[in-house]
Amino acid sequence: MQLLLPNVYSLLLMLALVSCLFVVWMAYRRTQRPIARRLGTMLLGAAISIFGILINQTVPEFDQKRLTLVVIYLGLALLLWGLPLFALEYAGMVDRTGRRIRVFMAIEPVLLVLVAATNDWHYLLWSGYDTIQIGTIVQVRALFGPLFWVHAVYAYLVLLFSTGLFLRVLVQARGNRRIQSALALVGTVMPWAANLAYLVDWTPIDLTSIGIVITGLAYSVGVVRYHLFDLTPIARDAVIDVMDDGVVILDNEHRIVDLNQAARSILRLVKEPVGIPVTDLIPQLDPIRDSGHEDHPIVQIHEKVYEVHLSPLRYANRWAIGQLIILRDVTLAQQAQAAIQAERDFALQVMNNMGQGLSVTDKDLRFIYVNPAYGRITGFSPQEIVGRTPYDFTPEEDLESLRISIERRRAGETSSSEGRIKRADGSIMETLITGVPRFKNGVYDGAIAVITDLTSQKQHEDELRQARDEAMQASNMKSVFLATMSHELRTPLTAIMGYAELQLAGITGPLNSEQQEYTDRILANSKHLLTIINQVLDISKIEAGKLELANVAFKPCLLLDEVLRQTASLIGEKPIELQGECVGFSEELYGDPDRLRQVLLNLVSNAIKFTNTGCVRIHISKPDEHGWQMIVQDSGIGIPAESLDFIFDEFRQVNTAATRQHEGTGLGLAIVRKLVRLMGGEVRVTSEVDHGSTFTVSLPLKLKPLEVPVSMHSG
Repeated sequence: MQLLLPNVYSLLLMLALVSCLFVVWMAYRRTQRPIARRLGTMLLGAAISIFGILINQTVPEFDQKRLTLVVIYLGLALLLWGLPLFALEYAGMVDRTGRRIRVFMAIEPVLLVLVAATNDWHYLLWSGYDTIQIGTIVQVRALFGPLFWVHAVYAYLVLLFSTGLFLRVLVQARGNRRIQSALALVGTVMPWAANLAYLVDWTPIDLTSIGIVITGLAYSVGVVRYHLFDLTPIARDAVIDVMDDGVVILDNEHRIVDLNQAARSILRLVKEPVGIPVTDLIPQLDPIRDSGHEDHPIVQIHEKVYEVHLSPLRYANRWAIGQLIILRDVTLAQQAQAAIQAERDFALQVMNNMGQGLSVTDKDLRFIYVNPAYGRITGFSPQEIVGRTPYDFTPEEDLESLRISIERRRAGETSSSEGRIKRADGSIMETLITGVPRFKNGVYDGAIAVITDLTSQKQHEDELRQARDEAMQASNMKSVFLATMSHELRTPLTAIMGYAELQLAGITGPLNSEQQEYTDRILANSKHLLTIINQVLDISKIEAGKLELANVAFKPCLLLDEVLRQTASLIGEKPIELQGECVGFSEELYGDPDRLRQVLLNLVSNAIKFTNTGCVRIHISKPDEHGWQMIVQDSGIGIPAESLDFIFDEFRQVNTAATRQHEGTGLGLAIVRKLVRLMGGEVRVTSEVDHGSTFTVSLPLKLKPLEVPVSMHSG
C-alpha cells in the first residue's frame, strides 16, 4: 500500500478521527453510566466511518477503495443506532431506552450493514461507482441506489427526532446544563447538515467529515470543560431540581455554574446568576469558604435561616473542579430548638424554685441532678450530692425499704412511700419519696424522685390524732352521760306515768272534769318525754357501737298490719286516709322486726304529723330477688329542696312556719337512717313543697338467719 501525501482534507479527517476516539475513550472509562455508553457507541460509529474514508483515500487499488464503502456504512449504522438512544438518555426519558427500544432502533442499522455487504449482488444501496479527485487524492464514491434514499429518509427522521429532544432540553435547561445541551445539539446537527449539502449537490465533495470534526470537538469540550458525564441532566432532573434544599454549583473560582429552582427561590433571583461570584449573593459564605469549615454553619438569608453544607467537586476523584453548596432551610428547626430551650429553661426554673426536693439518678443510682430544695432537705449543697447515691442519705434501718423501692422502679413501677433521710447534721427527717423510672430504648436508665418534707404534716397529724382522741373521749363521756341521765330520768318518769294511769282508771277515786284534763296532760307529756329519752338512748347506743340487731324470722305483711293499728289513733279528727299494701312475699324474712317497726313508725308518724288532709300510703314490696322496700308516701306540706341535704342530720329540723307548730327533737329521721344503714340498706327522700313527700327504705333480702348478730362493730 502506497500512502499518498496528506492534504488539508485529510488533516481534517484525521482531526475528526482523533477527537471522536478521545470521546470514545472517555466514555469507555465511564461505561457504568448509560449515557456514556450511548455517546461512546454513537461516536465510535463516526470514527469507523472516518477511518473508512481515510482508507479510501490512501489505498491505490480500486477494488480496495470499493471495499471501504462497507466500512463507512458500518460506521453510519452504529451512528444511527447510538444517536437516538443518547438523545433519549440525555433528555431524561430513561424508561424509553429499555431493551425493546434498543432492539427496535437496531433493525435499520443491521439491515443497512447487510445490504452494504451484499451490494455487489443486487446493487440496491448503490448502483455503481464513481471517482473524484481532491488534490492528489483519488476517492471512490458510490452512486446512490433506490435503498439509499430509503436509508436517507430514515437517517434524517432519526436526526429530527434527536434534534427535537436536544432542543427541548436546551429550552428548559439553565446554567451548565444549557451549555451541555447546546454542545450536544451542535455536535449532532453539523455532520448531517454537511451531508445534506452534498446530497443536494451544493458541494462537489462530501463535507460530512468536516461536520464530524465539529462533532468531535463539541463533545470533547462538553466532556472536558462542562463534565458531560459527571453532571448528567438525568441526575439533575431526577434529584437536584426536585430537591427542597437549595443546590448551588461553583467552579474553582467560586463562581456560580448552576443552581436549582429551590436555590433561585431562596436567593430571590431576578436575573441569571451563572458566572457571578457566590459571595455577591451570599456574603456570609465568604468567611466560611475561606476558613474551610467542615461542620455545617448557619446563615440567615432574608427572613429565613439555612444550614450550609459545603462539599468539593472532583473529577475522577482526583482533580478539584469546583464546589457544591447545599442550603437547607432550618428555620422551623431553629424555632423548635429555641422553643425546646425555652421549655428547658422554664422547667429548670420550676425545678430550682419548687418547694419539694427533686432528684435525678442514673442507672447506677448516682445523682446527676438535685434541685436546691433537695439540698435544703438534706443539709448538703447540690454540688456535694451529685455523684453520690440515695444509700448515702438513708438511715441503716431503712436500707431494706429503699432497696425494695429501687427494685420496683427497675421493674417499671412508680414507687411512693414514706421514708427517712439522714441530714448533714445527723438529724433524721420524715419524708414522702415518690420515684418514677426513666427508660431509654426500653432499658432502665435511672429514676426521677420527688421528696416532700413531712415534718409539719407529721406534727399536724399528731395534733389531729390528739384532737381526735380527745373528741372520742368527750363523745364517749357524752354517751355515758346521756345514757346515765336517760336512765335516771326514765325511772321517775315511769312512776309518774303509772300514777297518772291509776288516777285516770279511777282506782284512787273519781276525778272531776278539771282533774281529768290535768291528768291527761300529765300522761301525754310524760309519753312525749319518754319518746325523747328513748330516742336519745338509741342515738347514744348507735354512736357507742352497742346497739345490736336481732336476727329472727318475721313476716313483712304482719309488720305492716301492726304499724297500721298503732298509727291509726294518731290521725285523730284529720281528714286523712291511711292506706297499706304488702305484695310479693310468700316466705318469711330474717332481721330485727322491732327495729324495722321503729323505722316504719317514725316515718308514718312523721307523715301523719305533717299531713293535714289527703292520704298517707304505706307500700311494702319485693322489686327484685336481691332486696325489698318500704315506701311511705304522704300528701302533706312537703320539704323545701334546700332542706333535703340535712333532713337526716341529728337535731336538724326544717325551719318553716308549718313545721314549727309541731313538736319534735330532730332525732327521728336521724335514727331511721342509722338503723337502716346498720341493716345494710339505704333510705332516700323525694319531696315537693305543698305536694307531699316520699320516703323509700331499701333493704337487702335475707331469707336465712345470720350466724353472727349485726352491730355497729360487725355491720
